Amino acid sequence: MKFAALLKEFIKEINRNKYLYILALPGIIFLTIFAYVPMIGHVIAFKDYNFQKGIFGSPWAGFKHFQFFFGSRDWLIVTKNTLLLNVYFIVFSMITAIIMALLLNEVVSILKLKQKIFSN
Repeated sequence: MKFAALLKEFIKEINRNKYLYILALPGIIFLTIFAYVPMIGHVIAFKDYNFQKGIFGSPWAGFKHFQFFFGSRDWLIVTKNTLLLNVYFIVFSMITAIIMALLLNEVVSILKLKQKIFSN
């Protein structure tokens, strides 16, 4: 098929299901902003980053930074500490969330009890 015919078919498809595409638009925007845009920042790991030149103006370094990191003696300790801190954060966040949920549940129960007592 020629490009013009494909374009015409595509526009017809959009018009036929425009409400479904509108419904999907917030999810597509959310996914783009929070999943794909941050990937641009991962390029910094492969660059000799210069703040004044920006991400794309800085010279390319390749795997130089990774060779430096894994070539040092402390890379295993640094990696272990990073993973351990993330586990601590997850555990303490979970404990705090559970405690807050229980406390909030108790407040609601006390308010309902007071409502029953004073309504009689």
